[in-house]
Amino acid sequence: MQNMGMGCRIPVIDMKDFAGLKLLMMEMKVVSRSLLDLTVEVKLRNSDPVEGKGYTSPHKASAVFEGLGT
Repeated sequence: MQNMGMGCRIPVIDMKDFAGLKLLMMEMKVVSRSLLDLTVEVKLRNSDPVEGKGYTSPHKASAVFEGLGT
């Protein structure tokens, strides 16, 4: 894992090691979870002037969807 400061540790995925595909998928899930577990204030920094890009918070119409954007 890579230490990004402020006490955060972000897992790093080595895309060259395809032999461990199952391990890669598990690491990708850990990375995704670590991004989704960030505070809303941090996620809101991922914004874009184009509608539908950037952070999308859960809302009444789709309470289980949360998007991090592109």
